[in-house]
Amino acid sequence: MDVIIKIPLNTLGFNRETELDHKWLDLRIDIMAKYVFPSLIAQTDSNFHLFIATRKETQNYVSEKCLPYAVTLNSTIISTPEGIGADVRSVITGSKFLEVRLNSDDCYHTDFIKRLKAVQVKNTTEAIIAPNGYMWYQDVDVIVKREFPSPPFYGFIYDTQKFIDGFKYRPKRGHSGVKDMEHVLMPDRNWLWVVWGGNHKIVRGAEYPDYRKFQKVSKSVLKEFGL
Repeated sequence: MDVIIKIPLNTLGFNRETELDHKWLDLRIDIMAKYVFPSLIAQTDSNFHLFIATRKETQNYVSEKCLPYAVTLNSTIISTPEGIGADVRSVITGSKFLEVRLNSDDCYHTDFIKRLKAVQVKNTTEAIIAPNGYMWYQDVDVIVKREFPSPPFYGFIYDTQKFIDGFKYRPKRGHSGVKDMEHVLMPDRNWLWVVWGGNHKIVRGAEYPDYRKFQKVSKSVLKEFGL
């Protein structure tokens, strides 16, 4: 199956005013340039498509800012939520494809795409979940091992035509509900969750657990994410 990595840049809707602010967008794009894009450029299997989802009002601005990385990755499409169906039609050739989620401040392991394509799925499989990874607490510069039954690191398997026609999976409770779908799990530690002061969760007023509750690892692990 073809693979699309979808990054929801400013389409989550937690604060419309903030998501339209160019200073806030500049900060997010700087974070992507520092962490997200390097992890994608370093993929050992580069056969994937990257969609950066942005609001219609900011599409031109985001496109201009991300152009250098679009050229490097040779697959970046800046898209509004309304236009993603048409963009899928332009790049997907098979009857099914994988849409993989990646937040605009996190990373995938450099072998992630290769590992993803090696996962054995059934005709009834709706999602692939990557439950294991790391959290990087940047305020103290500490990386710890983390495991979640249903983290925001997953891929949906779509029928291409149904997707183009408008069908989308909408699990209850967001990413925590993906585990209730027909799914398979990926082994290994596949993601790096970057915890910093501008993270969406922090902006919304939530807190991350104390890093001292988890097993600390060497910062050398960053090499596995192209950093």
